Amino acid sequence: MRKKIVHAGQLSETIKISRPTRDPNGSGGGDFIYTEILTTYAGVEENEPNNDLIAQQADIIQVFKFKIRYRQDVKIKIADIIEWRGRKLEILGFNGSFLNRQYIEIKAKAQLETTDNGEV
Repeated sequence: MRKKIVHAGQLSETIKISRPTRDPNGSGGGDFIYTEILTTYAGVEENEPNNDLIAQQADIIQVFKFKIRYRQDVKIKIADIIEWRGRKLEILGFNGSFLNRQYIEIKAKAQLETTDNGEV
């Protein structure tokens, strides 16, 4: 089995990963505040949305893949937030070479999804 090695040139984008925590306001409600847990370099791949969904004007989920070096010191969780190029993306799941401890591939989607790609 061939090892997949992550080379430095593949990780050209800076991302910040934050975790939402509840900040109670004393009357039973509250807001979410975001605590930064990691700033790192990543390779980013933007997947195309499904054209059938666009034609139906259905909710479109545009999935992004972020590849980072394996990190044992930080525990990233589903629903953490990735900030990349001014966009906030919610983490959906993980893939990667956990056995070889080479990389982690993170799948994420935009929090407020529209057909507009936003400013990139």
